Amino acid sequence: MKKISLTLALAALLLVGCGQGETPAPGENEGNKAPAATETEGEKDKAQGEAPEDEEKPEEENKEESNEEEKAPEEEESIYVTGTEEEIQRALIRDADYISLVELATSSNGGTELRIVQNFKGSLSNIEFEAPEGLSANNKYMIFYHDGEDGTIEPVDKKHGIYQITGTDDPFFTSVQERYAPEDLEKAKKAKEDEKKAKAGDGKEND
Repeated sequence: MKKISLTLALAALLLVGCGQGETPAPGENEGNKAPAATETEGEKDKAQGEAPEDEEKPEEENKEESNEEEKAPEEEESIYVTGTEEEIQRALIRDADYISLVELATSSNGGTELRIVQNFKGSLSNIEFEAPEGLSANNKYMIFYHDGEDGTIEPVDKKHGIYQITGTDDPFFTSVQERYAPEDLEKAKKAKEDEKKAKAGDGKEND
């Protein structure tokens, strides 16, 4: 009986030893595991808050709009080159900071000087500016000036910024008067009517 008990005990120890021997060594199962998934570049960009390409399009559209706005002044300047007479006259009134009626007058030393007859828009009376060239005596002109980029007062357009008035009935001159000096225009009309009446009365008396 003792031999049988010893035999059974040895067998049990052998079984226990075999079971422990089959336990995998540390790190053996780790090699069989699937590698951990790594983040792709796109996922990293999303995680960092970077906007996808589709969201960047509005910024490109804004750039295009800003470029169109920058081209606007060039298109306005082209009116003085390609515009009709009426378009140029409207542009002169719109772009001018100063519109004045001037004439060449004889100075005390026998020369000529520019005299401002009337200011329609702004006032050039107390401002130093370069007098336009090419004016002739006994003629009146409308000058259209603006504040230049360097702070100087200069013509809105070199060619069209000086306008010679053809007479009191000049349509462009009349339109400027109607806009900026309607009372003066009414006085001028009344004075002309009175002059006509006076001439008509003189004619009847002579008859």
